[in-house]
Amino acid sequence: MRLLHLIHPLIYAIALVFGISSTVSRADGPVSISLEHFGVGGHFRTGDIVAARFLLQGQIDQPTQIEIAWEVPDGNGDIAQITRRLVLDPEQPVRTWLYARIPPKLDLIAAMGEIYTVRVWAQNNGRRTRELGSARISPALSVNPTVAVELKEDIFGVVGSGRMGLDSYSIPAPGKDRIPSMNEITKIARGIRPEDLPDRWEGLSQFSALIWTEGSPNALNSESARAVREWIGRGGLFIVVLPETADPWGLAAPSIHQLTDLMPDWKVIRVEAVPIGTLLPIVSQSDQLLNAKATMPVTFFEESGKSKAYEPLILLPVARDTRTGFPSPRSKSLDEKILAVTRSYGHGRITVIGLDVDALSRRALQSSALPQADIFWNRILARRADTPSSGEYQELQKSTRIVATPPNFVDLGRGDLIDGEIGMRGEAAIGILGAFLLFIVYWMIAGPGGFGILKWMKRERHSWALFVVTALFFGSAVWFFGGLIYSSRVRVQHLTVLDSIWRSSVNQPAIDTAMSRATCWFSAYLPGYGQTNVSIDPESERRNVLTGWSAPGSMISTFPNPARSAVPIETPNSLQVTARATSASFQAQWMGVVPSGWGKAPFTPDPARSLEQTIVPGDPLRVMLSGLVEHTLPGPLHDVGIIHITPIRNPAPKVDAANGGMNKPSDALPNIGRFSILTTWKPNEPIELKDVLYPGGPMGIDERIGDLANAIEARYQEPFIEATLRNQINQFGQITTDRRQLFLDMLGMYNMLQPPNYFTNPPKDVTEVVVERILGRSLDISPWFTTPCLILWGYLDAAECPIPIVIDGEKVPSSGIVLVRVVFPLPLDERFAAPELIERLK
Repeated sequence: MRLLHLIHPLIYAIALVFGISSTVSRADGPVSISLEHFGVGGHFRTGDIVAARFLLQGQIDQPTQIEIAWEVPDGNGDIAQITRRLVLDPEQPVRTWLYARIPPKLDLIAAMGEIYTVRVWAQNNGRRTRELGSARISPALSVNPTVAVELKEDIFGVVGSGRMGLDSYSIPAPGKDRIPSMNEITKIARGIRPEDLPDRWEGLSQFSALIWTEGSPNALNSESARAVREWIGRGGLFIVVLPETADPWGLAAPSIHQLTDLMPDWKVIRVEAVPIGTLLPIVSQSDQLLNAKATMPVTFFEESGKSKAYEPLILLPVARDTRTGFPSPRSKSLDEKILAVTRSYGHGRITVIGLDVDALSRRALQSSALPQADIFWNRILARRADTPSSGEYQELQKSTRIVATPPNFVDLGRGDLIDGEIGMRGEAAIGILGAFLLFIVYWMIAGPGGFGILKWMKRERHSWALFVVTALFFGSAVWFFGGLIYSSRVRVQHLTVLDSIWRSSVNQPAIDTAMSRATCWFSAYLPGYGQTNVSIDPESERRNVLTGWSAPGSMISTFPNPARSAVPIETPNSLQVTARATSASFQAQWMGVVPSGWGKAPFTPDPARSLEQTIVPGDPLRVMLSGLVEHTLPGPLHDVGIIHITPIRNPAPKVDAANGGMNKPSDALPNIGRFSILTTWKPNEPIELKDVLYPGGPMGIDERIGDLANAIEARYQEPFIEATLRNQINQFGQITTDRRQLFLDMLGMYNMLQPPNYFTNPPKDVTEVVVERILGRSLDISPWFTTPCLILWGYLDAAECPIPIVIDGEKVPSSGIVLVRVVFPLPLDERFAAPELIERLK
């Protein structure tokens, strides 16, 4: 990153030398084009959809219909023109967003210096009439500073400028280029203003979480609010931190804004002077304060409203009965008071925090940052890694307790994870081989073979006639058989991850935001030459997005004569692409209703035997889940995973002074859970969950057999300790089917995977395993690991794609892998939501 900062001025200088400026259009056009933002919050990651905001200013004398077009390589060798139509008024600048998937680049310097062309045309009756201006833009030359994020890094967006202890996820340890306790670094895009949020959900898709700490939601316009809402519904984490000085979200007093209906309808109470020492158990491992008398106002959530959508998330600790494990709050205390509540919204989650952690962080009441990320933020952000401070890392290095040997890096498949499944290399190889063999036969007959036969027959004078007849015969054969092959190859090869949330009719929301969603990569053979329309679910009114796709690390290039196809922002589910009698690759992000004829993902078939979660009091607590589940999918599911996330929460980590200051427990999962695997699950065959997860009846939370944390470590970390590359590729250099499934499993729970073993435990030698991902971020459903639920998944082979894929108006046949995942939300047992009140270790 330091190198990037040093070379940034060099890129800028080179750009100026060649006349490339993002802030000035060509001198011969009346409209100037400025690039204000490249990526929301000034951060972008190649391979993802990037939001770019442009400022247009025109020297015109009347309102003019215009079209702006941002030219971007489409991943298939041509140029996509991302277009938007608007009206430009005289002397009135216009700001507008455009959204494009940027081809992946492993080189950050190349990503920052990439040059794109933006053009503006006048419009008349929907047709371009004349060009009004153009500009060559680059991320390095944006009006606002831009940061290129590595493919292997995550991004949080922050509306506001607060630090809030989040730097523990983003700043490498002293002397290192990574964070030893984590699988990846997360960059923090701070300083976002409400009015700088994009107006389409895909502009936010680069963020795994959006944390709102400053600014009023009234500053959101309707389109940006709709974008935030849809981004959450598609899997985003939206976190609101209530400020200590005001109530812009209208929780204590009625306030109407664009997101009012998403806020909790709980009764809240504001306590003006809560001793910060009382809050320490939920924000820090230490009970020491530089000002022991410090207080701050806190908003507590007192009583749930009628909707019952929200549930407690962060609570102050409470003493527990040693016999039952049930809470025993002290009289007139803040025991078990609720500081944060959360709810699922579609496939995402909304959390509202009544503690102003931004204000707490600014007070600097401890030597390290408050709140401490692994104590406070891990549950909210669905993380599990330890977050030592820089000072703690330095102490570990001094005491030689931090692992010094290089780790085993596990790359979750790179581009071959997808490309190896959807690529049509086999067909291309057969076609090339067939053409080569046909040419050899033709050459033998028309050349030396035919001449030899004629010579043997003493009819050499007919050699030219034989040559003409042979050429006509083979030409006709190529035309005939080529036509047959051509007509039979119009199809799609895909890899699809299909997610559903199952709720009974009693618990189904009035407005169902929990429709199925899918991420689909597919290759489509596009016969012929010329413009071809490719679309997904064209009858849907949802904003589903279809883009070209190219594998990270692949050779990305454009044709010598690239075609330019308009991609209007109004129809993101449809692409005009140029067919060249070859295949093209795409990525679809879809939400909707799976066609009834395709099959039904796992569900509870019998209301009398629906899911029932049992907690048996005692020491230890014991848990069980029972109920029937079934599916009617078009084939058997194999390699089926079943996880029960229980309501029992793991305790927050504490410093183990006897073991060099290591966290105890270290990198714990948010909740205790159970994990089981089934080899095959046939359609219409119900399974009883207690027989699979709890065959011996209720199990104690200290039982290691089937324990989720142990299973994740054994299945997804231990295989890479001894032989990182074992069974990863086959004899053809491609990723194996077993390894592909393992990697897809890991992408689905990436933030709940076992973090690296960064802490030595002499005399035992520790091997670190660092798991990296450079694609498939939308597959991660780790937030469900923080709340009671049942998670089921399995694989369908040679299955039709559940998303309607239409080429030139006709639904095309498809075949490929479908990873089917279903979440069954379970009720929270509030008796076990608050941490136990115990003596703090100093």
